[in-house]
Formats: sequence, structure tokens, C-alpha cells
Amino acid sequence: MSPGINDPGTAVDEIAWFEKLLWDRAHQTPEDADPDYPQIFLPEVDPATLIESTFVGTARDRADTVEVVRRLLNALQDGLDPELAKAARDLATRTRAYADASLVLDHEKDIVAKD
Repeated sequence: MSPGINDPGTAVDEIAWFEKLLWDRAHQTPEDADPDYPQIFLPEVDPATLIESTFVGTARDRADTVEVVRRLLNALQDGLDPELAKAARDLATRTRAYADASLVLDHEKDIVAKD
């Protein structure tokens, strides 16, 4: 997300949308249930690839904005299925490292470290 084009609120909204999609994935119907849209097929995506593709750009490019970092860390914490949980924890660790390197104020760094 380009800071010149997208404000932090846009990044926070983006994270919320992706979090909802991941939450829906975690609570999807079992594979043996009849699909709602049987003509649509999607390949299975590795959990680490899914988390990485979804959030790493925001984690890296908006690491200097404490509101975005906190929202992202929150999205990576709760409600994810076990397959995604490890990948989410790994990215949360990296998100904190990006923030530590990018945030200017020690107070903001402390906030992120506690999230």
C-alpha cells in the first residue's frame, strides 16, 4: 500500500476484509458437503503462502504506522484455523521486527511489542 495514495484507514480496512475471508475459510463447511457453486474450482493454497501473499506487503510497507501494525497483529492472532496459525505467528513476529525498525517513537515500539 503506497503511503502516497492510501491512508492508514485504507490499510486497516484492507486488513479487516482479509481477516474476514480467513475467518470464513476457518469456518467453512466440510469438504464432503455440497458446494454452493459447484462450477467454481480453486486450487488448494499452502497456509504459509496464503498468509504471506495476503499480509506481507502491508506488514512491510506500513510498518511505520502503529495503527496499521496493531490491526495487522490483531488479525494474525485470533480465529484462524490451526493450519494458518503457525504461518500467522511467523508473520506476526516479522511484523513486529518491521515495526521495530520503522517506528520512530519508543512509546509506539513498546505498544507494538505488547500486542
